[in-house]
Amino acid sequence: LRSWVVMATHSPAPSNVDSIVIAGIIDLLRTKGSWYHSVRFGFLFGPRREILNHAMPSKAELQQVANMAEAEFNSLIVDIQTGAGADVLLVLLTERLTKRFLGGVLGLTLEQGDLKPFITAAARAFFEQDLFHAAQMFLSNAKGSFGLLVSSSLDADRQIALGARGQTISIAFYPK
Repeated sequence: LRSWVVMATHSPAPSNVDSIVIAGIIDLLRTKGSWYHSVRFGFLFGPRREILNHAMPSKAELQQVANMAEAEFNSLIVDIQTGAGADVLLVLLTERLTKRFLGGVLGLTLEQGDLKPFITAAARAFFEQDLFHAAQMFLSNAKGSFGLLVSSSLDADRQIALGARGQTISIAFYPK
């Protein structure tokens, strides 16, 4: 898994401990509000793949697609009526991104059947994949007995996630 995280994040592992791999996975899963991270998430988790060792677009390629997705999103916000809910925005954005990327993007095409899952996963990730959902996704696929506290520099002022499997977890709050 460590080599996949290095490939997916385009970052070398700073050490060989398991917690570094977990941190890398959380970085891949926490995407809400970031087009770059959401596009990367969509590429990694949208299309169905049989193996982890697959070609990965460069950071520049991911950023280029993220810029296009952001432009479509910004255009949609201007065009849409005030008060539309996130569910309506998600449907409309998915339709726009499908039209925008109809010829394929990042090696994904409609003919291969992997473009639509990519677009759906990226758009949903932009709206929904906050720290809670990232931790929930990680924990639902984790094995073993552990306790985990997850935080992100993006959410440091407002959110943490706690989880445990196979053991108890305690939390304490101290007054200022």
